[in-house]
Parts: sequence; structure tokens; C-alpha cells
Amino acid sequence: MSKFTRPDNWDNIEAAKPGVFEKLPAGAYICQIVKAHAQPSKKGDEMLVLTLDIYNGDYAGFFASAEYPPMYYQLIKSERFLKHLIESIEYSNDSFKWDWDANSLIGKLCCGVFGEEEYINKNGEIRSNMRIKYITTIAEYNLGTITPPEPVKVKSNNIATSGNMSSAPNDYYDNMASDYAADADKKEKEMEDSDLPF
Repeated sequence: MSKFTRPDNWDNIEAAKPGVFEKLPAGAYICQIVKAHAQPSKKGDEMLVLTLDIYNGDYAGFFASAEYPPMYYQLIKSERFLKHLIESIEYSNDSFKWDWDANSLIGKLCCGVFGEEEYINKNGEIRSNMRIKYITTIAEYNLGTITPPEPVKVKSNNIATSGNMSSAPNDYYDNMASDYAADADKKEKEMEDSDLPF
């Protein structure tokens, strides 16, 4: 056999060079939660871990075939941030009320705000991934006022110590989970201090 079937939409297909991968532009997108599970942080704290994909628009299903899609980590003990996350999902899905079962979040819609973040692999090379900066309501997305986050660049003094870094995606996501937990701890402390009457 030497003859192939020409796709009906051949003329409308955008050519892509092998080895050059399209990146999701930073910004806000309506997303669907495709996976949700509980996971302990490295300190042993409970975390809710959500995997999102783009729900509609030009980038719908962008991460459908990704081996390592973006994940969002939320410490359960950071109750105010957890409440913002859950209420954002509840408000974005009519009549939905979370029952504290991670599985019940699968299939729900929300707004995910993505930003680019650099990291260093074990060869000392700078690479970047799109990270879910935060999750909010679809109503806020519809306002059109969400500003794309600024890229987070690797600090120059980190490049010299990159020998201990790993390019393995699992290690990257483990480090990302730790970063989320550390960020949440810091924000929680700042909020607690701001509540003090003196």
C-alpha cells in the first residue's frame, strides 16, 4: 500500500516543527478539574492536589495528552486559602456544595490563572513550565480584569548550585508542591500577623 487518505481538514491544519512545543500563554482560562486527590506534603501536612485542563476556547484540551500536566496544591491547614479555593469552585458550578471528598471535585469548572516559572535542570540549563498561580471564580474570569502574572525568573545565584537539581518531572513537581506549601505557610503567617490589634 502506497496511498494514504488525505485528512478532510488538511488545508486548515497548522504545521508544527518536531521538537518545538507550543506553550500555553500566561493568563486566565476556564478550566476543568480532571483529577483530584489527597497527598501529604514533605512535612506530612495534608494537601488537596488538583490537576486542571483548559475547558474551552482555542486552547481547549491543551494538557489532555501531557505526561505531566500542571497541578495545583492546597494545604488543608491553610483554612482561609482552602476556603477561597473551594468557594471559587462552588460558585462556578451551580448547586454544587463540596462534601470534603476530593473525588467530588472531578469534572467541576473553575478559572485557573497560569504563569510561567523557570527552573534549573541537573545540567544547569534553564527551563520553564506553566504553573497554576491561583484558582478563582468563572465570574471573575468573565469580568475580564485578571492580569497575566509576570514570569518568575531563576535567580542568577541559583544557577551555580544547580548540580543538586533534577530534570526529572516528578522531582520538579515534588519541589513545586514544597514551594506551594512554603508559600501557603508564609502567607498564612502574614495574614495572622495582620490580624493582630497592635
